[in-house]
Amino acid sequence: MKKLTTLFGLLFCASVVLTSCGGAEADGIKYGECLCDAYNSDDAEKAEEECEEMYKKHVDKYEGNEEDEKAYEKGFEKAEEDCEE
Repeated sequence: MKKLTTLFGLLFCASVVLTSCGGAEADGIKYGECLCDAYNSDDAEKAEEECEEMYKKHVDKYEGNEEDEKAYEKGFEKAEEDCEE
């Protein structure tokens, strides 16, 4: 019985770790990187349109959840800092 409980505990921990990867902060980073790439692109207009579509999806996904909105902004700021370097 103890082995079974340990196994379920390990599976639970693994699932928590795997589902916590990514999320709002990762999407904020993706959006920031998209804008950075668009800024440095030869076809900036097309690249900016792609970024705008991405942003709209993210807004729909995270709107109304304060924690996710803050994490999104944090990720975006990280990407922005990396772009400036």
